[in-house]
Amino acid sequence: MSLRTKLLVLVVIPLVMVFSALALWQYQSMRSVAIARAKEHALLLTQGTARDIEAQLAKAVHVTHTAAAALEAAPELTGTRVWPLLEQLIQRVPLVEGASIAYAPGDEVHSPAAPYVWKKDGEMYRKDLNESYDYTDRTWYTIASDGTAGWTKPYDGPVYGGLLVSYSVPIIRDDSLVAVISIDVPLSPLQKLLAVGEFTKTAAFLVGRDDSFISHPDESFIMQPSTIGGGPILLADADPGTLKQYPNWPNNEPHIVAFEPIPTTDWMFAAAMSEDEVLGPVHQQLVINVALLVLAGIVIAGLVLGMGLRITGDVRTLAAGVTEVSSGNLEAKVAPMRRRDELGRLVDDFNAMTTRLRETVQRVADEQVARMAIEQELDVAREIQAEMLPHEYPMLPDHPEVDLHAINVAARHVAGDFYDYWVRGDMLTVVLADVSGSGMPAALVMVRAMTLLRQFDDPSGRLVDIVAETNRELCNDNDRQLFVTGIIVRYRLSTGCYELVSAGHLPAFLGGAGCVVQFEGDSTGPLLGVIPDAEWNSRTGELPVGGWIALYTDGITEARNQAGDEMFGENRLAEGLAANAAGASELLCQHGISLAEAWHGGRVDDDLSMVVLRRTSEAVAES
Repeated sequence: MSLRTKLLVLVVIPLVMVFSALALWQYQSMRSVAIARAKEHALLLTQGTARDIEAQLAKAVHVTHTAAAALEAAPELTGTRVWPLLEQLIQRVPLVEGASIAYAPGDEVHSPAAPYVWKKDGEMYRKDLNESYDYTDRTWYTIASDGTAGWTKPYDGPVYGGLLVSYSVPIIRDDSLVAVISIDVPLSPLQKLLAVGEFTKTAAFLVGRDDSFISHPDESFIMQPSTIGGGPILLADADPGTLKQYPNWPNNEPHIVAFEPIPTTDWMFAAAMSEDEVLGPVHQQLVINVALLVLAGIVIAGLVLGMGLRITGDVRTLAAGVTEVSSGNLEAKVAPMRRRDELGRLVDDFNAMTTRLRETVQRVADEQVARMAIEQELDVAREIQAEMLPHEYPMLPDHPEVDLHAINVAARHVAGDFYDYWVRGDMLTVVLADVSGSGMPAALVMVRAMTLLRQFDDPSGRLVDIVAETNRELCNDNDRQLFVTGIIVRYRLSTGCYELVSAGHLPAFLGGAGCVVQFEGDSTGPLLGVIPDAEWNSRTGELPVGGWIALYTDGITEARNQAGDEMFGENRLAEGLAANAAGASELLCQHGISLAEAWHGGRVDDDLSMVVLRRTSEAVAES
């Protein structure tokens, strides 16, 4: 017989039998007391909830009648003057989230004909319902068009976008219908008001006089008869202030249901409280059960003691082996035991586990050594790559007429972004590019692209020809299909004029001391390294004194927030640069990078690069 069977027969079964007998006796003795307590408290709590709902709905009705009276007495309140009135009506009653005034058809034309204001997520919205549908055949209009106010049944508001009930009041002048003013009460917030304190498993409902659900925890039941879910017949006709017990409703479980009327709407509020929750006081008797179980435990302990003495010796032997392993001795073994129960199999499994653990530790150690070697190689590659990027500071000390600065933050050991610049005669060339992917393959393409651009650059040649020649070379032997997006800018130092080619790259920003930042323009051609015969156009412009052009890669604009559902974007970058538009190029670069990292909440998962070229005013003054 296994240890589990022995413990089950000698310990668990007697304990369960004793505890079950005691629990049953306690439950039966306390059930009537618990139900009496529930009837006393549940009715009071239900009445309080019903009064709260009545107060809010009565306030909504009163405010609507007040607004109707004001409109009857002030015929000049038409047109756009009614918008603020409707917004004030919504703000005065938290339960109301929509209000409209629908003018009756006639000789007088109103614009808007049916102004409607609704609140969604704290924001107010306006719309003329006459532009969406013919409101004169809608229930919320027709219910008051005969001159009497009233509530509608629930319906799906096409403009509000959810289930509503509406209260409509006619506006009468000279015994004629002028308009109908209506308020919308969404059912979702109304359902939240139906909670009955103390009992957390309460299902609360609002039922109309036709015995259909006005509000229900499951929206699919709304406007359905109360009997659809096995509910009682004529629920709305239950006597107010009464309690009833239903063995299988709702959700096929026994419940105690309290009924209270809502006079303002002529609805009935019903709160169904689980009998299981009502019987909570029964748990107070568990203290007595525990005391009795202690006595039973003393008896059972004698039975357990005999068995425990038999297995203690073997358990101590196994525990000693576990102690050896936990202290670091992976060679520890436990001598096999002559047992056919779980303890004997546990010893065999322990010995097998220590063997596998020793092998796993050795494999992990070997993998760690190999990983460290690879990381060291990548660190060296990163240092080499960093040396290939320009790192002079300041970048152009011999040319005070410009202020040039660049920053590159790699996502991995080896980056895919790169920038470069050089001066030949009166011409400054600035390059910022992003190679698809990251790591060593992207870095090799980066080095090749940098070399080709410098090799083919000729101040007397056309910039688009240099880009085309570089593209043809990058397309050769490009088995990995890695492509490059980039911007190449030629800037004439003496005049501030520039020429720009964008190969599928993000648009540059133009700015200046006036705190105005705008997009320079879209791409002038496809990306590099894909289409051998591709062609590009170029754009030209002139930087004023103090003006600058900013280049950046998608690692900045595509940085996601901590929730991962929204990117940083070009507009946020433009706003950040505008706030520091008069700063130096270094400040602009640092600010753009830090904004993206702050948005992400730390280091971004892509390379971040930014280059800013500013035409300085000091150099102009000196020249």
